[in-house]
Amino acid sequence: MGLIVWGDAYNVDVEEIDKQHKELVTIINDLYEAIQKNETGNILNESIPKLVRYTQEHFATEENYMIQYDYPEFQDHKQQHQTFINEVTCLVEEFQEGRKILNINLFSFLKDWLLNHIAYTDKKLGNYLNINMPAKSL
Repeated sequence: MGLIVWGDAYNVDVEEIDKQHKELVTIINDLYEAIQKNETGNILNESIPKLVRYTQEHFATEENYMIQYDYPEFQDHKQQHQTFINEVTCLVEEFQEGRKILNINLFSFLKDWLLNHIAYTDKKLGNYLNINMPAKSL
C-alpha cells in the first residue's frame, strides 16, 4: 500500500488539475516504495527527477489558470509553490551530496504539504475556477 491514498475529498473539480494531483500522488507513492525496496539508483536517476519535473509542470498549469482567470490570490498561491520547490530542491541536493537520507520525515513532509495544499489552497482555486471558467473547460 502506498503512502498516500487518494480520496474524492481531494478533488478540486477541475479535470486537468485533479488528474495532475493524482499523478503527483502516484509519483510520491512510487518514490516511497523505491525507498522501501532500497532502490537507490532508481531513486536518484528516475524517481526524484520525475517528482521535481512533474511538480514544476503541475504548478505551471495551476499558475496558468490563475493568470488566465485573474485569480485574486495568485501571488500567495504562487509563493507557496515556490517555497515547496525550493524545499524539495534543497532536499534533493542534500541527498545527492550524501548529506541527507531519504526517510519517513521527507515523506511526511511531502504527504502533509501536498494534501494540505490541495485541501485548502487548491480547493479555493478550484472553487474560483468553477465559478469563473466556462463549463466546457472544467
